[in-house]
Amino acid sequence: MVPRSTRSWRAAAPLGRKTLIPITRGGQREDVYWTYSYGPIDDEDAPNGIGGVLVVCTETTQQVLTAQRAGEERKRFAELLTRRRPSWSG
Repeated sequence: MVPRSTRSWRAAAPLGRKTLIPITRGGQREDVYWTYSYGPIDDEDAPNGIGGVLVVCTETTQQVLTAQRAGEERKRFAELLTRRRPSWSG
């Protein structure tokens, strides 16, 4: 019988999208966002047939920060429009 964890790995590769995973770069901790997936590396001679794990990742920090800034700008713009609505507009 194949262990449950092995079955779930083979069904679909786990995926993290724009996930915050802090790292240390240049001796300083940084908040970094990653999109990643991982899956088993088959090995018939290894226990449960899995000889390792392959992780593929891309740093998405700039995308996340740009989207956050855009959301903040939209919110500020909406607040500005609400406060400065002319009296004739209803």
